[in-house]
Amino acid sequence: MILLTGANGFLGSNILRLLLEKNYATSITLRRTSELSRISEHLNNPLLKTVLLEENNLQKFFDINKVTTIIHTATNYGRGKTPFQDVLQSNLTFPLELLELAIQNGASLFVNTDSYFNKVKHSYFTLPAYSLSKRNFLDWLKYHSNKINIVNMQLEHLYGPYDSPSKFTENLIQAVAVEMVETYALTPGAQVRDFVFVTDAANAYIKVLENESRSPFGVKSYEVGTGHGTSIKEFAEKVKELAHSKTDLEFGRIGRRPDEIELSKAANSDLLNLGWHPQVKVPDGISQIIRISKATREESYGGQG
Repeated sequence: MILLTGANGFLGSNILRLLLEKNYATSITLRRTSELSRISEHLNNPLLKTVLLEENNLQKFFDINKVTTIIHTATNYGRGKTPFQDVLQSNLTFPLELLELAIQNGASLFVNTDSYFNKVKHSYFTLPAYSLSKRNFLDWLKYHSNKINIVNMQLEHLYGPYDSPSKFTENLIQAVAVEMVETYALTPGAQVRDFVFVTDAANAYIKVLENESRSPFGVKSYEVGTGHGTSIKEFAEKVKELAHSKTDLEFGRIGRRPDEIELSKAANSDLLNLGWHPQVKVPDGISQIIRISKATREESYGGQG
């Protein structure tokens, strides 16, 4: 059985869909307050079990279920006024509890979700609690890697339909392509990102699951991205072009952060060697998001825009 955290999230919901399509018996961790719109269609699937975290029954769950793999995607970015202790609970305390239970109960694989923010040569102090907690957990994973196989998935710039409106790509597309606001403020836009579509990223997890489940104990990292860079300016201009929008993209209206990551692209040869290949190019990904976003907006407003 696979235990998936963050299954109701942006990435996790896409991984869940693939796991069920491939007939993996899967359990997911949820809270009573979890928003379930992304996974509602799967909740009655006979392959799926749910673990409610409020009931503090993780130990009992491991006692009565043979968990072979944990895929950990749940995360707390610590945006806004989120207390640091909440970020630490989500990004360190909770996954560490899962890791220890996995080891105690003979699980063979722990797949962790990380970010390009945390590459060795990068720093990202805009989200300090997130970065510190994720790096600290990675240290714990390395410490325990003589007892379980650890795979660290280092995601590049994830994007796709139904992302959080606070994320850059979703906010940009909703404003420029759907609402078609008059102006949209941006930095100069020279930063280069490796935009990887969410379904491609989810498929990378499946490839790792298929190839690493029986690997010996240790730590392996995969950089999850296309290997190609697109500047923020190019991405924004492509959104405007594909939407036939008249929004004025005000590059340079927002200042650059002192810790800005100038360039990040995946060194993805190890992932390619597993047989994974990204399928969605940036223009196609943008078009898909625009199409789904406009359809969702029309449904919400009764087809009246």
